[in-house]
Amino acid sequence: TQRARRGHVRGNQIYADAYHHMKSRDSDRLSAELSDYLQSQHPFVVVTISEDGWPCAEVVSWIWARDDRTVRMVIGAQRQSVANIRANSLTALQILGAKLAYEVRGKARVIKERCESIVFPQTIVELAVDSVRENMYPANSVTGDVPVSWPESTDSHHHEWNVAIDVEMRTAASEA
Repeated sequence: TQRARRGHVRGNQIYADAYHHMKSRDSDRLSAELSDYLQSQHPFVVVTISEDGWPCAEVVSWIWARDDRTVRMVIGAQRQSVANIRANSLTALQILGAKLAYEVRGKARVIKERCESIVFPQTIVELAVDSVRENMYPANSVTGDVPVSWPESTDSHHHEWNVAIDVEMRTAASEA
């Protein structure tokens, strides 16, 4: 039993060390690792607050870290999160990828009402980063990227859209 207690104490210390490491990675800006990850398209969750005070979570895939304090994303103009951002700028992103689990909080604003590069209505939103928190349970990690697919018959369209949106997101000037 004493040996079992030592193992239990050692296990607790491993979790305590992992938790301390996780807390030490809280920041007011994106890490180089996260910023690099956000240089290409990845699915993520955008969380906004609805008029009635309830959280609204939507999966989006077009994202780009402009710098360590600014994230841009493209969201369908008809999505509830766009209306919520107009009414209340407080926004959070949940980003999961290979060995990444971050919550990014900040104030979002619409910087371009309608993307010109694709035919369906999309809005460019910019998030001014207030806080970044690594939020995976201590001693665990996400083992891969979230897989996303679409019908094979639309591959060429998706590639064209992704390239066009990426260019427009990077070059958009604020309309506000």
